[in-house]
Amino acid sequence: MPKKTQSLPLNGLSFEDFISYAVHACSELDWATTYLSESGVRMETSASFKKNTNGEIITITEKDGNANIVSESIGAVITDFGNNRKNIETFIEKIKQVRKELPPDQHAIIKERMAELMKRGDEDELNPSSQAAKEVEKWWSIFIPKKDFFITPLIIDINVLLFILMVITSKKAETIMLPDNESLIAWGANFKPYTLDGQWWRLFTSIFEHIGIIHLVMNMYALLYAGIFLEPLLGKLRFTTAYIVTGLFASLASLWWHDSSVGAGASGAIFGMYGVFLALLLTNLIEKTVRQQLLKSIGIFVVLNVVIGVSSGFVDNAAHLGGLISGFLIGFILYYSLLQPFNKIREAVVCLFLIIAIGAASFVLIPRINNPIGSYMKIMDEFGKAEENAIAVYALPDSTSASVLINEYSTVSIPAWESCEKSLAKIDVKALPEPLQKRVELLKEYTMARKKEALLRKKSLEENSNLYTNEINELEAKINGLLKQLSNE
Repeated sequence: MPKKTQSLPLNGLSFEDFISYAVHACSELDWATTYLSESGVRMETSASFKKNTNGEIITITEKDGNANIVSESIGAVITDFGNNRKNIETFIEKIKQVRKELPPDQHAIIKERMAELMKRGDEDELNPSSQAAKEVEKWWSIFIPKKDFFITPLIIDINVLLFILMVITSKKAETIMLPDNESLIAWGANFKPYTLDGQWWRLFTSIFEHIGIIHLVMNMYALLYAGIFLEPLLGKLRFTTAYIVTGLFASLASLWWHDSSVGAGASGAIFGMYGVFLALLLTNLIEKTVRQQLLKSIGIFVVLNVVIGVSSGFVDNAAHLGGLISGFLIGFILYYSLLQPFNKIREAVVCLFLIIAIGAASFVLIPRINNPIGSYMKIMDEFGKAEENAIAVYALPDSTSASVLINEYSTVSIPAWESCEKSLAKIDVKALPEPLQKRVELLKEYTMARKKEALLRKKSLEENSNLYTNEINELEAKINGLLKQLSNE
């Protein structure tokens, strides 16, 4: 996090007196005193939409006989746009003024109040050797939701937790780097044949699943960067709604475009948040100088990722663009709500409108999405059941009489192969990927050979003749060859 540090000589003033002046200066600057101890004081500035800051924390401690002043940005921001430097300069000017103008009796009252509020010993977070300070410095604090930065860490935590659970339950070490489709689908990835077959929840769950740890880390970093700016600006409810709604739009776009790909990852929702960000940066909601700098960095991020996506065959560009475009539109809707004085009911109405919008879009789009793979899979289920009935005759004992075999071929096996032919005829072959087109053609050839073989065996039994043996043997060889090809498909 960006920060600025400056040392200020005490010039014979006790550190306790300096802190008392600092507390008064803080109140005059409208900064909040958030922590006070015998080791120093911590203050917090207000967040500013115009300056695009979540606020800064100013910490003052004693170091080498001087007052050590540190101003640090709240949240994992990339740049502070000079706010930390300005804070220190403003504070130094104000404390000089306070030392000159604060009456001694008022100064004494402030010191008395300070003595009552001060943390001491192991409760002193500003004392590096205290237990409280050690707790604050633990590395995992970045994953802990805080008052002004709650939803983004929570989403990161959920994504990380689900990834860990997927890796553990898969019982495969390679899942860490590249989970297989089976694991992804089991944990809620977006897969058109299943999603359009009633498993609508995959549109939502897929935005919390990731295809390997690199995918997870890159997405969480991008989310963190967007969240530290947008969450304080939008507030918890609007931020959460925008994230989920853009994620759902991204899943819908992916569902529309891809027939057989397994879709997973938060990138669609994250692109959605960058779309929201871009829309807000095109308004006057954020201070102009800050807006220009952010617009460049966000624009570069979006363009770079789109270029990478177009040049790579492993990126779900449909989800990225679906999220980005929906986020851009949502950003302007949220902009007009942000211009109004804060009102919980108004905020809830805007969020409800966005939820209704994604619901309406789903209602209109989903029935119009072609699902050739899903149809193929259903027909293959029919085919498999019919094939099972058709080959049951071959499992009968060698002692089975000719009359029973003739009846089995006539009433079960041959009609079942005819049913298989009808099932295959229903497949829209041209709508399928090339590998499946080849498979369907092989299955048609296989079914025809099986049916012909069954007819010849029946005829041979009816005539009690060996005239068809060579032809049957040729068909068996052909069938075995076709089965070998099908097993390699």
